[in-house]
Amino acid sequence: NATMLLNVPPNNQGTVDEPILKRITEFGQNVEETFRKNLAKNATIEASNVRGNDIAFKPGNVVDDKDETYWTTEDGTKEGSLTIKTSGSLTIKWNTAKKFDVVSFEEAIQKGQHINSYKVEYKASDDAQWQTLKSGVTVGAKRLVRTAPVSATQVKITVGTTNGKVPTLSEVGVYKASEGFQ
Repeated sequence: NATMLLNVPPNNQGTVDEPILKRITEFGQNVEETFRKNLAKNATIEASNVRGNDIAFKPGNVVDDKDETYWTTEDGTKEGSLTIKTSGSLTIKWNTAKKFDVVSFEEAIQKGQHINSYKVEYKASDDAQWQTLKSGVTVGAKRLVRTAPVSATQVKITVGTTNGKVPTLSEVGVYKASEGFQ
């Protein structure tokens, strides 16, 4: 949720020096290569719950490359007329272990920023215990969770709110960073 500042100044002729230009090109190629193949697209995606069991909010929406579609949950626990907490999770499952080091997820930001807690976990095998990659508080337009390379058959993303709103995720990705990014 921040702008990346590259600090690339022009030289005294008003152009960018060739070594800097080459390095920026290399950086751009690494970004493109890293996010070219979303491992989640060839996986089974299951949700802890789906709002109204409505196909419009199905878990598969998070890998359809459409920002306007999303997965969301039922309303959470209530105290009187006030919703106290809403949470849900998506589990990405593969038949064989996949090696990755980046997990990306995005709120359906057109609905506003509602998520105020998240946790990303993985299982090295279906029989293994869940291991936490990272947890935090905000997602916003996009959250990238970077880690040392791990191999897993499952990744779980759990999101929650305490503001009376339901969490929504529009896109999810699991990636292996290019060699230049490692």
